[in-house]
Amino acid sequence: DCSGFTSYVFAPFKKELPRRAVDQYQSSRKVDRKNVRKGDLVFFDSGSGISHVGIIVSEKGQELTMIHASSSKGIVVTSIDGTPYWADRVVGFGTFIGN
Repeated sequence: DCSGFTSYVFAPFKKELPRRAVDQYQSSRKVDRKNVRKGDLVFFDSGSGISHVGIIVSEKGQELTMIHASSSKGIVVTSIDGTPYWADRVVGFGTFIGN
């Protein structure tokens, strides 16, 4: 599950994230797309509210890329900008880094 993955990744850094993707979004400090950094979260809505979250792994200025838990493929690295399915569903970005 995507939000379980993000919680697992942040746990060693003493960051306790809410269980659901929508709650992670609501609890995060929002980040403008132009200021997104590696380690920030990206949130998606596939039509019924925020239902997916990934972690940005690309450097600023590179093609926007995330690592996330895919229900069909497991943990994968995916280009957001290069994949219309994801690019069309981005709701926003948030961070727990520095919070």
